Amino acid sequence: RGAPQGDQQQGQKQDEHGPPLSGLPSPIDVSQRVGGASQVHPLPIPLAAVVQNSPIIVVVDDAAPAFRDVQIPAGSTPMSTRLMRVRVVEVVRAPVNGVQVEQVLEVGEAHLDTMLSVHQMYYDENIAESPIYETYEGGAPNAGLRVMFLGPCTIPEPGPSLCLSAVNAIEKTENLPTVRQLIDSR
Repeated sequence: RGAPQGDQQQGQKQDEHGPPLSGLPSPIDVSQRVGGASQVHPLPIPLAAVVQNSPIIVVVDDAAPAFRDVQIPAGSTPMSTRLMRVRVVEVVRAPVNGVQVEQVLEVGEAHLDTMLSVHQMYYDENIAESPIYETYEGGAPNAGLRVMFLGPCTIPEPGPSLCLSAVNAIEKTENLPTVRQLIDSR
């Protein structure tokens, strides 16, 4: 993973987690990055950017039931989404009075607030645009013990208050030391 050899800039160290750390992208406003509905493409981001953009990082395990399907009000046509239900095993980073060990969280998919806006534009205004979403390719399973990178979600009830900070913002627990190192290097 990472940039091809020819893309490295002189004097910058390349690591296995993505492009040189000095070249990290700033958080992207996905509402400004759109392509036609038939031209949806992910925007790959490295682990360092996922850590940087995630105010909440937790080790989680499955909760029962594992999912909850909800209908979120969105103009004339509600949007269906599936929330992941997870139990917090360890809090790696969170605001004071944030998530707690043993707490069950209902987590929405990344960019759910943008997806809701796009859904509403499509059904209420007949506008077919699709944002380009930040995507992490960590390869962790979406079940069992794993590290989740979360951020706030501004979705009305019954939507979640937390969402993944990027598409697939889930990492294997074996990589937790690297995550901690990236937190400490900030």
